[in-house]
Amino acid sequence: MIQPTRFDTEAMLWSPQRDKIALSTSGKGLQVFICGTDTQKERSLNLSHRSFGELSWSEEGQYLAARSTEGIWYIFRFGDGHAYLVYRTDATTLEWMSSHQVVFVPRVGGLTMIDLRDTLHKIYLAG
Repeated sequence: MIQPTRFDTEAMLWSPQRDKIALSTSGKGLQVFICGTDTQKERSLNLSHRSFGELSWSEEGQYLAARSTEGIWYIFRFGDGHAYLVYRTDATTLEWMSSHQVVFVPRVGGLTMIDLRDTLHKIYLAG
């Protein structure tokens, strides 16, 4: 008898260039699999043990935004085969403006834009 399989995937999303795939599971948290030109160069990165229900890649795939089940957005930057947490915010929604800029609605209200190359200087657009 064939047994059905069960996988606890909460979210999965390919990067725009199809060279990375982000996968969130309740068991392992947030992982990114980086595809290589051959199997020797493929690797996986464990970014967090938290559960994430929403994922969004920047247009060039350099950044991954992930919304935790608690409602916090985490933004990771990829480079040299590694990933780094570059920003975190408590927001209801988040959208990419460009390769390095995001606009989000903070839970307290308003509208904010941030350039991920300079996260110390937020630009308040409304509210």
